[in-house]
Amino acid sequence: MLICCVATLSAKKPKTVYVMGVSYSFSDSTVYFTEIQKMENIQFSDAHKFLPDRQHYSYELTDFMESNEGMPGRLSALYYAEKLTSLQKKAEKLKKRFLKKNKEVKYLGSKFSFTRP
Repeated sequence: MLICCVATLSAKKPKTVYVMGVSYSFSDSTVYFTEIQKMENIQFSDAHKFLPDRQHYSYELTDFMESNEGMPGRLSALYYAEKLTSLQKKAEKLKKRFLKKNKEVKYLGSKFSFTRP
């Protein structure tokens, strides 16, 4: 009984995080950004604060680009933060970096949203 209580006390509270994805290809001059999406009740499992199942989200974006947009072979990256403003700043930095490299930036808008695994 005591072990149960200790485990319950040490469990971390679920958090709200904001996520966005970026899809790009070395052979294409267009970079696609997803909209920033709010995800609630995310349970971080370790001290490093890695997003659980983060590889699922990047695969989900890669699969979407291949099957729905007809763009195979794209790389996808996932970005997340606990504060919306932090992720918005990161998105602006990324956008500027891609524009500096003469890439066209497009947003997927409502066509894509991440689903929980």
